[in-house]
Amino acid sequence: MADRKKSGIFSKLTYKQFIRLVIIIFAVVLVLGVAVFALVSYRVENGFWFWEAPKPDDSNRSINYYEADYGENIFENPRYMDKIRDIYFGDESVFYLLTGDDYEKAGDDAVFFRDFFDAVIRGDNEKYNSFFRKGYYTPQNPPKDEFTMQKIYDIRVLRNGTSEVELDGKTVTLKNYIVEYKIMQNNGTFRTGIDHDSYQPQLFRLMEEDGKLKVHSILDIKVINK
Repeated sequence: MADRKKSGIFSKLTYKQFIRLVIIIFAVVLVLGVAVFALVSYRVENGFWFWEAPKPDDSNRSINYYEADYGENIFENPRYMDKIRDIYFGDESVFYLLTGDDYEKAGDDAVFFRDFFDAVIRGDNEKYNSFFRKGYYTPQNPPKDEFTMQKIYDIRVLRNGTSEVELDGKTVTLKNYIVEYKIMQNNGTFRTGIDHDSYQPQLFRLMEEDGKLKVHSILDIKVINK
């Protein structure tokens, strides 16, 4: 019987040409693999993945806010759930991470901030508004409108002494706190002026009203870079 002729592109190559082709294919696959790995790593690290909205490119603002998604359940976001969402609470620059019953043991102010940030994280603007003193809201400073669930984490609350103010003809003692926290993928519906995963400290001043702690005022703290 006559020998069957070999067919296919590889049958026309010499051994050296075949080896060279295999090396080229391997190199291309390797380069593509490295590129895909780098892209995946970048997206995961920067919060741009299948379950997250891309960060918009807006050169007209100093801070680029993420697109607001009022239907998002942030507790289904695995990257956010890996963050520390309890509060670092402290005095004189010494912080302790509070969990569970630690808040009650730390004091009424620790419980206040736990409940305050829980309302913000859950996007509960009505509960949020209830933490402020009577007269805080005015026509020029109305209650907070609806905002999305906030991916707040790394919360730090530092007791910072007391101060006195005149309020409705009475001298009121305020408890001062320096508060910092980060917002993952900040969309600006709750707080503007703070970038993604960044700190921007505030001075919280609390007062007692009807036996409960209420916010007297919240002031931004200007950080001067030396």
